[in-house]
Amino acid sequence: MPSNRSEQLRKILETARTHIPENEFCGIGAVLYLVYDGLPVLPLCSDHSFQNSISLAEQLAQASLFSNPCHDGFHLISNELQLTHTNQYFAPPLPSKASAYSRAKKTCGARYMSAQIGSLLPMVSCTGIVSDKEGIVIFEDGMKIK
Repeated sequence: MPSNRSEQLRKILETARTHIPENEFCGIGAVLYLVYDGLPVLPLCSDHSFQNSISLAEQLAQASLFSNPCHDGFHLISNELQLTHTNQYFAPPLPSKASAYSRAKKTCGARYMSAQIGSLLPMVSCTGIVSDKEGIVIFEDGMKIK
């Protein structure tokens, strides 16, 4: 059963997607974390300015526009539902039973796998992606939440 946080993240990503025109859409990755310390992230861009006067969904949309030179990577959201970091390389370590997460019969992208495996981290509440291929996908404890 999905947690309250995973449902909140789904709604935020659904709203963010509505704020991105088709010609600007290139995907979104989000990590809703409990504790920042220890997250396996590195910034992909030096510009980390946020417009606090707009909603979280709008902030995510703006950080994900294709015309934004810093559109790639994952965006980090605190447990208080505040955007704290944008455009982060999110590189969770492979679990000991990594083959359980293999999608050899169906291809997927790096963002999908990073989100799925990253949701296993103890400091992560849930992760989510938005893509043309998969739509909105939320992961909790390594499992795709319906």
